[in-house]
Amino acid sequence: MYKLVIVCCTNSEQKSVIVRSLNKFYRPSFRLPSIQKINQYLLLKLKIANTGYDASSAAVVDFDGCTVRVVKSNRAGVGKTLYQKRMVTDLTRLTQRGYLQRPNNLTIPLHSKSVDVDNIMEQLMKRTSPPGNQQPTIFHFDISSEVQDGVDSFLFQLLVLGSLTTSYGYVWRKSVMDYYIIESLNVLVRDPFTQGRDLKYLHNFLQVLPHVMCRSPKENLMILNGRKPPNFSEHDRLFDTQEYQSSTFQRPYKCLKGLGVNSRQDAEHPTNPDDEKRNCLLTLLRYCGVEDPSWSELHHFVSFLNAQLKDFTVSVFCGAAAQSDLPGFQKFVLRFLIQMSRDFSTRSLVISEESPSCHVVNRGDNNEDNDDIIQQYQMRHKWEARPHPYLFFNPDHHSMTFLGFYIDEATGNLIDQQTGEILEPNMMDQNLFKSLKRNNVNLIESFDDLPRQEKIIKLCQVMGLENAYDPDETYELTTDNVKKMLAIHMRFRCDIPVIIMGETGCGKTRLVKYMCSLQQPPGIDVQNMILMKVHGGTTGSDIIRKVKQAEEMARQNSMQYVYLDTVLFFDEANTTEAIGVIKEIMCDKTLGGNPVQLHKRLKIVAACNPYKKHSPELIKRLEQAGLGYHVDANATTDKLGQVPMRNLVYRVQPLPQSLLPLVWDFGQLDANVEQMYIKQMVLRYIHNNNLPRLQGLETVVSKILTASQSFMRSQKDECSFVSLRDVERVLKVMSWFYKQSKDKKSMLFSEIKRRTPEKQRRNVQDGGTFARYLTVNKDIDDVTRSLVLALGVCYHSCLKKRKEYREHVSRYFVHPLSLPGKADQIKEEIEKCQLVFVENMTLAPNIAKNQALKENVFLMVICIELKIPMFLVGKPGSSKSLAKTLVSDAMQGNAAHCDFYKSFKQVQIVSFQCSPLSTPDGILGTFEDCASYQKDKNLDKFVSVVVLDEIGLAEDSSRMPLKRDVPDREELLSSAPVCKICSTDEFVQDMIHPMIEPLAMSYLKVFDKAATAKREFYGLRDFYSLLKMLYGFISISRKKPTWYQLKHCILRNFGGLPDEIVKPVDIFSRNLAHLVITNAK
Repeated sequence: MYKLVIVCCTNSEQKSVIVRSLNKFYRPSFRLPSIQKINQYLLLKLKIANTGYDASSAAVVDFDGCTVRVVKSNRAGVGKTLYQKRMVTDLTRLTQRGYLQRPNNLTIPLHSKSVDVDNIMEQLMKRTSPPGNQQPTIFHFDISSEVQDGVDSFLFQLLVLGSLTTSYGYVWRKSVMDYYIIESLNVLVRDPFTQGRDLKYLHNFLQVLPHVMCRSPKENLMILNGRKPPNFSEHDRLFDTQEYQSSTFQRPYKCLKGLGVNSRQDAEHPTNPDDEKRNCLLTLLRYCGVEDPSWSELHHFVSFLNAQLKDFTVSVFCGAAAQSDLPGFQKFVLRFLIQMSRDFSTRSLVISEESPSCHVVNRGDNNEDNDDIIQQYQMRHKWEARPHPYLFFNPDHHSMTFLGFYIDEATGNLIDQQTGEILEPNMMDQNLFKSLKRNNVNLIESFDDLPRQEKIIKLCQVMGLENAYDPDETYELTTDNVKKMLAIHMRFRCDIPVIIMGETGCGKTRLVKYMCSLQQPPGIDVQNMILMKVHGGTTGSDIIRKVKQAEEMARQNSMQYVYLDTVLFFDEANTTEAIGVIKEIMCDKTLGGNPVQLHKRLKIVAACNPYKKHSPELIKRLEQAGLGYHVDANATTDKLGQVPMRNLVYRVQPLPQSLLPLVWDFGQLDANVEQMYIKQMVLRYIHNNNLPRLQGLETVVSKILTASQSFMRSQKDECSFVSLRDVERVLKVMSWFYKQSKDKKSMLFSEIKRRTPEKQRRNVQDGGTFARYLTVNKDIDDVTRSLVLALGVCYHSCLKKRKEYREHVSRYFVHPLSLPGKADQIKEEIEKCQLVFVENMTLAPNIAKNQALKENVFLMVICIELKIPMFLVGKPGSSKSLAKTLVSDAMQGNAAHCDFYKSFKQVQIVSFQCSPLSTPDGILGTFEDCASYQKDKNLDKFVSVVVLDEIGLAEDSSRMPLKRDVPDREELLSSAPVCKICSTDEFVQDMIHPMIEPLAMSYLKVFDKAATAKREFYGLRDFYSLLKMLYGFISISRKKPTWYQLKHCILRNFGGLPDEIVKPVDIFSRNLAHLVITNAK
């Protein structure tokens, strides 16, 4: 007789068909023994002494002879992975002595939010030994803190039941000859049963398995001082002996220990440790600059200091022979090296200086908008808010380079070069200052005042480059960005992972590109940088493939150029869920769990976007803007912790805990520095003959663009996110317009000039109530017009406060860019150009040339011509689809119906209808199809365009280059009568003209009331449809419309909502009752 027992996790019981089918046999949970008793029971059952394989199992390296060991800690970077490495080393040593067969080891990292058993099985099957040839193996499962679901079930099946089963039927059985190491943080979550007041372990099963705890340096020091924590065990992992004995720790320790005695002698020839672990820890913790560092942070501090001390011990300027000529210089340099090492190890992010009892994560189980996860990634120390004085030993190991500070001769104070702040008083005595001055060492030198070539020579000295040349004259070399380059270079030298965080477009990529270009031999085209633009669809296999490509490039480059570094740059690294793979490569030096020995000349940089949330006001505006919010914010599963992704400025994923201490703030461009960059960009366009060589042009344009950038940043909405990419876009568009003005085939500028103020005036029967007059009679030159129109494309079109922008930026238009009409002329020039594009299209007589249509067409044509991505955002009925159709029909190259568009490119539009079911492969396939249309075509005359319809912009992009708000009263009044929507019959127009203003006012009121309950319910097309129906009634009856006809039009176009939300008939009747026939049957 057999008995069947089904064990199921509480959170999975509703997902199992078998459990639901056998629900009548359900038995209540019995009383469980304490966790300690369960732990003791499992320890007994999992020991190899009870299996008969105690001599041949890999578990002989375990201190209890247990086949399973959970290695856990309360924080990242305290030695969990090191434990696994030591176990592998011990097992290998036993093998070499002949005690065991040749062992295997396999590491399987788990990074995804849910455990994928099929993927784990695929890796296990590759290491499965054939029958009769079983070998002892260490299996290491590295469970990151991002894994939230499936851990308990997976471990229970593998370690207790002893087998795993895939979805396609394979079974993998656990062997007693194997040793299982489970690496994990102690992760806590808020208990939903207590409304989040209490915390519980995320993975309960880890608490009952045999485990060992890894302690931080500060905890270690407390234990060595006799103060042991309550859960302390004699097997807890403390200061690793091999690490302690290494020169990386010993050299800095001996140096710091003897700082006040004889620093140089103590720094030389580190001796074997003499059981001074406690003193070593005490000394290092005192100097490292972090109150409670992890072992990895402490290791980075001593690694940087050790690298500098190696040069310090051999430098002739720091030796005994130089003491008579440079008294006290040795001590000055040593103090400076310590100060710099502290700067390199100081955390930028808001991370608690105290060891957390456990790592707490937000699962998003409740609807409360919890910003804790956002606060975790905020910058505590911004780059520009802290001084960064640098003293670097050059590759000759003797000479030094000073940067970012000067010494006050009178006081000997160390002073920050940019702010004048005293960094450290009495850093140097006067005798030493005078001695250095006699030896031509300039301690009051200002780097920003040096000639450009001298700046490059200094930079190349530190980087060890013999050929000091300028690879990019347009790149502005300031003290700030040179310090950032050297900070990256020193991290490369010390093998410290480079993780930088900064706003998009703040110069991260270009800075690294310039560093790489500096290393390239002059005049030789060598590629030594691979840029991987990471995004939400990037997978782990994509990253691994790119790493292998970079590895091959580094190998090839080093064969030809010995000292050439190859850099792999992960841009926007935290936008992918596969960020754990990047962490694995940079921190663990593994790939897919396998150790990798990356080429010594391959360097990796990861750039991250900041973790920023939109303001509540902006979130509300976005949700009411008709941008695809079809899922309620509380219902969406697309979240960062408990914060919906749509509420973030950038779509980012949580950073692995190991990366947090390594992140450093890249900083923002200072306004003066930004203007310098902009000026260099303008000069590049002038030197390339894209803009004319007018005296003072670069100065005026750079001031106008700097003012535009400043205005945009002052906005409190999505328009505030600007960077140098926007400047580059303006110059590109300006150059295109200027080229049109000189192109004899182009009719654009001649058409704009034809539209003089007199020709734009319109006379209306009511005396001009709806007339729109142009007020400026003086024309402007082609260069000024080109810049004004470029500003209209790149800044003006995406602003809500357009008038304020025009008034702000018009003040900076001076000779040679004169603007007689100031702010009004900017508006008029943009509107004239928009009108030119629309009036040269073939439009049906019932199409209203409203502002939305003119602006949409204007921007579409320019962006298609210049291949500028454009997000066209607007409510239903705001002429988006109409503009696309008109542009597609008009831009047909030489086959265009109108001569005006024959000078423009021929367009082939490929549409993709987005939906919640859209996949990256589907979108990518559309782009591939689009690219195939361009194959073997002249791309100066042909362009294929991908249109992603209903892309859900608010959830996929933080940038909105074009948006359409609710049309205002002026636009409704001007577009309806003038454009003759349905009729050219003057009688009909005269009859309906008095009704247009009351209709417009009623429409706006109905729209406002409906928008409070149903966003996107009514659109501009409903207003125009109402007018069309009225035109039809009047055209047939040849008299005023009756009330019943008007009511029919209102209900036909504005019905559909309950009366408690809006009563459109009542609203329209209040404004229109006196204008219709009320007694007609």
